[in-house]
Amino acid sequence: MLKNVGSNWIVTLVTVVAVYFLTPFTSRKLGDAGYGTWNLINSITGYLGLLVLGVPMASVRYFAQHVATGDARKLNEATSWVLVCTSSSRAPTTSPRICTQMPGGPSP
Repeated sequence: MLKNVGSNWIVTLVTVVAVYFLTPFTSRKLGDAGYGTWNLINSITGYLGLLVLGVPMASVRYFAQHVATGDARKLNEATSWVLVCTSSSRAPTTSPRICTQMPGGPSP
């Protein structure tokens, strides 16, 4: 576990250092308008990453459980739930409500 935590911190530090040194270069090359667009795209990507809410990691557990028990109906339910949750075009305030009610999963 310590190895995993350490590697996560190293990746975070490398990312911070890379952004620190690349920001002036990117700003000069893209100009003000281009750099603003670049930041907007990065922000949107970051927010969309947050909206996933750990669904892919949680789904692995349920997929494995349903495959191991041979329950095709529950596997189909879990697959449908993941598809709805990750491709939902609903407002961000409704997504957490939907995604916490996985069939066969813990209830909130």
